[in-house]
Amino acid sequence: MIRTSLAREQPMAAAFKQQAHQLVDDLPDDAGWEDLIYQAALHRAIEKGIDQADAGQLIAAEDVLRQLELAA
Repeated sequence: MIRTSLAREQPMAAAFKQQAHQLVDDLPDDAGWEDLIYQAALHRAIEKGIDQADAGQLIAAEDVLRQLELAA
C-alpha cells in the first residue's frame, strides 16, 4: 500500500519541481527572494481558485460587488 501511495506522489513531486524551476527561470535576472515568494504565493492562490471553481465553490460577480459595496 505504501508503494502505491509513493508511486502516485512521485509524478506530483516531479511536476511540482518542474513548476518551481519554471517559476525561478521566469523571474528577471535582478529578482530577489521577495519576488520569488510573491510569485510562488500568486501561483498557489491561482491554483487554489481554480480548484475551488472546479469544485463548484463559486461566488456570483454581483455578490462580490455587493460585498465590496460596488454594486450599482
